[in-house]
Amino acid sequence: MARFQQIRDRLPSLYRPEAGDPSLLTAYLKAIGAVLEQISDDTNTVLQSHWFAYADRALYSPFFLRSRQLQKLPFPKPNDPSLQTFPYIHDLAYLAGVLPLPPWQEPAAQRELVEAYRQRISRTVALYRDGLGTASALRRMIEAQLPVDLSLPPVQQDLPFWLEEFAPLTSRSLTVQMPGSPTDLVGPLMRWSMTNSGLADAVPTIYIQGVEPQADLIDATQTPLIELYQQGDRPVRLGIAYQDTIPPNQTLRLSPTYTSWISLDDHLQQSLFSSTDPTAPGPWQMMEDAPLGEAIAFVQSQDNMLWVAINADGAGSVWRYDGRTWTEIQSSLPPVNGLAVWEHTLLIGTNTGLLSMRLYPDALLEETFDTTPVTALDGRTIFALFETADHHWWIGTDQGAAQLVVPEGEAIANATLEPSPLQATPIYTIHEDASGTIYFGGELGLFQHQPGLNDWYWYSGESRTEDALDWQKLGDTLPAANQVFLPPVRSIQRSADTSLWLGTDQGIARYTARSVRGSTYETILEAFPDLTSGPVSSIQVDERGLVWFAGDRGLLRYDGRDLWQYQTDRWVPLGRADMLYGDTPTARDAWRFNRTTTQWQQFSVQSSTWLTPAIALRTTEEPAVHQIFWMSRVDISLGTWDGTTFTPETMADSNLLQMRFKPNEQRIVNGGIPAIPRLPIGSSTWRYLSMEPGEMGFGSDRPLWTMEGRLIPPPIDLPAPPPGRYDISTPLPASDFDEAVFAFNPAAKVWFTWTAKQPFTILARLKSQSNTPPLDPLILNRVQQGMQQVRPAGILTALAVEEEIQ
Repeated sequence: MARFQQIRDRLPSLYRPEAGDPSLLTAYLKAIGAVLEQISDDTNTVLQSHWFAYADRALYSPFFLRSRQLQKLPFPKPNDPSLQTFPYIHDLAYLAGVLPLPPWQEPAAQRELVEAYRQRISRTVALYRDGLGTASALRRMIEAQLPVDLSLPPVQQDLPFWLEEFAPLTSRSLTVQMPGSPTDLVGPLMRWSMTNSGLADAVPTIYIQGVEPQADLIDATQTPLIELYQQGDRPVRLGIAYQDTIPPNQTLRLSPTYTSWISLDDHLQQSLFSSTDPTAPGPWQMMEDAPLGEAIAFVQSQDNMLWVAINADGAGSVWRYDGRTWTEIQSSLPPVNGLAVWEHTLLIGTNTGLLSMRLYPDALLEETFDTTPVTALDGRTIFALFETADHHWWIGTDQGAAQLVVPEGEAIANATLEPSPLQATPIYTIHEDASGTIYFGGELGLFQHQPGLNDWYWYSGESRTEDALDWQKLGDTLPAANQVFLPPVRSIQRSADTSLWLGTDQGIARYTARSVRGSTYETILEAFPDLTSGPVSSIQVDERGLVWFAGDRGLLRYDGRDLWQYQTDRWVPLGRADMLYGDTPTARDAWRFNRTTTQWQQFSVQSSTWLTPAIALRTTEEPAVHQIFWMSRVDISLGTWDGTTFTPETMADSNLLQMRFKPNEQRIVNGGIPAIPRLPIGSSTWRYLSMEPGEMGFGSDRPLWTMEGRLIPPPIDLPAPPPGRYDISTPLPASDFDEAVFAFNPAAKVWFTWTAKQPFTILARLKSQSNTPPLDPLILNRVQQGMQQVRPAGILTALAVEEEIQ
């Protein structure tokens, strides 16, 4: 009766009723007070119905509050689940009608509740306020169209998805044709051109159909080999062979599969093969026959051989894997820190220098896998080996960074060093982004080199003000350790959203730009002490643009919005990368690392100072991971093919596949892991060949080529000429035969199909969770319609649930 007391206290004391007075005046004043209080409540209700933040909120519902009273429940706290599940929408729908944005009523099992509806309205308003036609707008629209479960913890309320820009959405195919009759058949040495108009190499599917032999005209499809001969004008000479005969009218299909490797403290693990997902995201299994120890580096040579550096018991070794057998090539080396392939040479970075080793020693010349030290780097610890896009080699050592220069005509062992301004400080990692800027991570944090201007900078990050530059120009001396507000940097990667990710001795950091107001952005450094506080040894970006982190807490992954951790046998979402999840989610904001206290500090906007927050780890303790590596494999099957549809009938023996590689036109070596040669960007030349049946004994002193495309003496390295075709009834004059080369008989039909990354495409990939039912088709249709409303003009969009495009 607050109103009655206010009225009574305003009366003169002579007429003011005493407390507990039962007079008519007291009753009259109480009645007036009750009416005024009801008017006040009604007024608040009317006003709240016009306020977006309060309309239909359970806390202001007389029905909701009275029902709790009847159940003898206390007044709800702000995080009470009953507030999130209040279902009665009325005034909020009228307000949203301005957009227009009605509440969802279908599917019936997922009718929209008040707070989820309020969140969707808020997200939609923010979407239009910040503008359409961007990847950010597309992501916000998808968020707004997907159901939200506010009863779950904040990191699980939104359904996970990510955007893949430049997605491979369009299929291409090629029926290999020859210029002469029969046009649809190919034989050894016959070649054709292919063009990949995509933005990246693609892995094609190959169909080889057996044919009926005809005496002197058509040969059996025996030991067929498909070779990528040239990329533009650059020789490749890598092929995949099937060591058997394909029966007539049967088709051998070679289709790509994918796998990934991770390195743990003392052993390697390989993922299960995936036929659709190039990220091969697990689960991983230990390889029983793999070498034991810490795999510090992976690299594949041109022949598809996998090379792995293993450190164990204080010594390093180099192993080779051909898809079936592990072979130790080098043992008793100093600890190895990195591997790289330079032309036909393997570079091995160790604690005592750089070693070079020929990849394809010729047994006939009594060559072996001997190593030769690069004299210019003797005594240095080699941490990083990096080749830039314009084919310059940078070396990161314990004494700084330098370019490796090989004089023309000289062996790599005689290479010289061109020093950089980064001297007398360890450099652990090197990375080049799409703009050509080169980043160096080391003991003194992060450095940047802009080759076009020949400018060098170092990252400070001390101040949180626009008056101080994040990047300071590097002078004649390096910054002191107390001037650097980053831990030592071990790995660097630029992600698709242009963020620069850093793996440090003290966890993960991200240098990124965030929107301040509209199209105004500011750069900040974010740290992630809630995920890991130990060393992060490797950051890699997979084929779909996801960023992977290998560190002391196992595997983490970033999809452009959310972070994930691989826990035991599944990926678990950790929420948005730009949010800190405590009792109440807050923005991650700006961070720096204080080297004096060895702690991460967060900038407080309220106090304008750097604070050291106490933040608990949100990740589970998983086995430490040191490296990640992806590779292609191949699936093989026999069946029927009509040019558009393949019907598998029997599984072919994958042991019959063999990679074949030509270091030059005169030599053929068995290659490594069977996989289809990747279709390069632009124009490439391919050949149909057949494996040589042992020693062929040509006995000719003129150059000729075998059915596998090997040049027979005299020993000159000639490029293979194009095949000739002729009509038997009108042979060429004898004099013209001196320069002519004729292909072998036709022996097969060949088709290619592939999908390549294309410009102006975006794929939204929804990820399912074990605790949520499959999405209703109505919801998927709603998401697709929303994407069409905000997509950039001229951009092709598509929606996928896991691997299935809708």
